[in-house]
Amino acid sequence: MKKTYGTILCALVITFTLNGLLSISNVFAQELKREECLIYTEEEGITVLPGKFFNPLSPDVQSVWYNGIFETLYIFDPVNFALIPWLADGKPVWVDPYTLEVKLKDAYWQDYTPLTAEDVVYTYSLAKKYPELGGDLLAMWSALTDIKAVDEHTIRFYVNESRPFKVSIYQVLCTTWIVPKHIFEEAEKKYESIVEFPYEEPIGSGVYKLLRWESTRIIKERWDDWWGRKYFGLPEPKYLIYTPSPGNEETNRMMITAEVDGLSAIAPGWKDMQKYGVYSWFKEPPFVSPFPVRVNFYAINNERFEERFGEYAINIKYALAYAIDREVISERGFFQLAVPLSDPTFILPDSPLAFLRNEEVVEKYTFTYDPEKAMKILDDAGIKDVDGDGIRETPEGAEVTLVTIDVEGWTDWMAANELLKAYADAIGLSVEVQHLDYSVWLSRVRAGDYDMMTYGASAWAPAGLWSFLGIFDYRYPSWPNLEGSPLRYVNDEICRLRDEVAKYPDPFDPKAKPVLKDIFARIQEIIARDMPVIPSCVWGYEFGFQTKYWTGWPTEDDPYPFEEQGSPGFIYVIFHLRSTAITPEQPVISPELNETIVSIYEAVSRIESSLSELGDTIRGLSSTIGGLTSWLTGLLMLNVVILIVAIAAVVVVVKRTAKQ
Repeated sequence: MKKTYGTILCALVITFTLNGLLSISNVFAQELKREECLIYTEEEGITVLPGKFFNPLSPDVQSVWYNGIFETLYIFDPVNFALIPWLADGKPVWVDPYTLEVKLKDAYWQDYTPLTAEDVVYTYSLAKKYPELGGDLLAMWSALTDIKAVDEHTIRFYVNESRPFKVSIYQVLCTTWIVPKHIFEEAEKKYESIVEFPYEEPIGSGVYKLLRWESTRIIKERWDDWWGRKYFGLPEPKYLIYTPSPGNEETNRMMITAEVDGLSAIAPGWKDMQKYGVYSWFKEPPFVSPFPVRVNFYAINNERFEERFGEYAINIKYALAYAIDREVISERGFFQLAVPLSDPTFILPDSPLAFLRNEEVVEKYTFTYDPEKAMKILDDAGIKDVDGDGIRETPEGAEVTLVTIDVEGWTDWMAANELLKAYADAIGLSVEVQHLDYSVWLSRVRAGDYDMMTYGASAWAPAGLWSFLGIFDYRYPSWPNLEGSPLRYVNDEICRLRDEVAKYPDPFDPKAKPVLKDIFARIQEIIARDMPVIPSCVWGYEFGFQTKYWTGWPTEDDPYPFEEQGSPGFIYVIFHLRSTAITPEQPVISPELNETIVSIYEAVSRIESSLSELGDTIRGLSSTIGGLTSWLTGLLMLNVVILIVAIAAVVVVVKRTAKQ
């Protein structure tokens, strides 16, 4: 009996030891080499990802999670304001005034199913069935009568002649990720709405596949069988790793220490960060790219302003517009990454789109820093501090107290809001700044529970200023809303004029220029009159990079097209990157050590075979072994000690061999 127990216990010790060794070997096998990883981040206001969710059509999913797995037909080229064919083969062609044709390259999904025109038509048509997809895709359908697959490689868009909003198609070509019809059709049978489909094990068409999802990072591995290899080659980074950041300061720290290689954030201290190998487009202010990608402003909850202050709402807006110092906001709020914007045309004088500026609006409504003028506007409207508490009241007695919100950790928005508070206090208006958890901020914005907030909208995109005007268009959802705009501003005339803008896909077309100039003159007059937002500054892509592990980033010296980490155009950056790592020499293994390793491997194989034969015996004695729990606990501890000694012995052997 003792002999039997001894055999069993020896078998268990060997089993636990082997399992421990195998577990350790698996850990090392899964460990990624830093020099093969491109790691990027952006300030999401969180450190733990909310869930395994990779449906690129869901409005609640961040594109940084799945970028590289899915692809678009085109990539926007902000340098030349053009389209770069990706899944598409060549430029889009107008075969007649109301029919746009797009050809596809020979592509296939990551399960090797062919990617055809049917997939594209299916993807774009989902917005008709599920309006909750919202955004550009939903807006495009107001311009179309149909989309058809002519053959496997040809798609045609048929424009509604009464509403020929051609520019909206160009926007979708560059922003909507194509999904596999054969998978999503099956998902439609299981979910009431396609946006609910989590797509936890995503199959896309991109050059990267999901390797692992973890609570604090998403790891994607290069797919060397990618369809695009014959067209583009393969990118050098073997792994893409995304990790969220709770805020700009933490993002900076990760960049300085090279924990990440790229960021999308408005972060302070860009000049100081250069000594750590961190750069952006320019080496001097404003640092970030020259493209006027984002217009920043103080977004007003116009519905709430009207309810609270009635006819005096416009006076309060104008007063705030003159009360703020945009030079200081650009320098301190946006850390020298932005340039001031002081008029409601939302177009800088040196912009390529400057021909659209309404000079009459510029002359009448240029909001210089003038707190004296701000106070006069309030005084003339009868908005005065009657009770002497330092806060002005409307003639009806309503105190002008405002709540402005932002996300804790988004230091640019936080700083801009704190500056707003200081400027408002100086003219007798009370502003409470609330820095919120992201989820709370999201729910507050969607519920309209705020008076103001910092906000930005894109003005440099495939659809140009048509895209920017979406923030004033209540008919379609604007981020982060699921319906309507955060401005809660309703103006049907602006919506109508925006529809007119959509008829001209190329704003630089000589025939389109005078028409667009007239349309924008009227739009800018309305905005200046109603002041649904207060302009503050303009900046380019929030994009910085660390050069310790990767070079070839886009800069003013190498100005190739690029976009941020969550945009389709980021893949263009990845293909330009080159590793700085020097491939280490392979260790030389002596014949003696090699023979020892082979002997150990053969011995382990024999032990595994013996253990397999003992399996039935061990199972038959399970009831007896049940009484040995306390013994086994001690043996487990002994197993750990044995494992440590074994590892130490291997290290000694390897060191001695290396010396030889």
